[in-house]
Amino acid sequence: KDKFGEFVNNTTKLRSNSMGKSLVSYVAGHAICAGYIDSVESKIDDWPLLKGTLYDGQKLIDILNMNAGDQKYVYDSVLWDGEDADSKNFAHYMKKMQGKKKSKSRYNYNVILTSLIFNYILFKSGDDFEKLLNDVFQKKVRIKDSVYFQKNRGSRNTGTAHNMFFATRYDYLRLAKAILDDWQNDTCVGKYLKTIYKNRIKKNMPSD
Repeated sequence: KDKFGEFVNNTTKLRSNSMGKSLVSYVAGHAICAGYIDSVESKIDDWPLLKGTLYDGQKLIDILNMNAGDQKYVYDSVLWDGEDADSKNFAHYMKKMQGKKKSKSRYNYNVILTSLIFNYILFKSGDDFEKLLNDVFQKKVRIKDSVYFQKNRGSRNTGTAHNMFFATRYDYLRLAKAILDDWQNDTCVGKYLKTIYKNRIKKNMPSD
């Protein structure tokens, strides 16, 4: 309270920043367990927004691992032409990716892939998207206060889901506990998390 009491308290909504990428992955696990997506090995070849791009037909596990061979065109939150890759609907960026060819796969941290995952969940769950999020955050995590993801402008079929997440500090703690409980109790989502961990790739970073 003495340090940050004027700015942060138990009801302050805090930005997830890159933690939002992990939360999208957690939602993806629930989408798989709920039957909207078959598995992490599923090929993303049924989504019109990806047709003709380097992501068309790639496996979900490679998108989750940021191993999609897109390093020539995007890094972090910037596209190769200098445009921000994090402020418009997903369809806008896929128009720019038309005709682009996949390079040799290697780890390439970027927001386009998280946006792809989240909007693919939106596409696959259809009218159940809000229900899926409620099942995760209200029923599973049992958040105390409201939480929300940002939303980009556009119609639903342009891919408006955004991974920036807002929650109070104690609801972040509730999220962390739910993830740990899944892992320890070996639930369907826990098995998904272990599959993701087992199939992680080298990132050529000191922690590897």
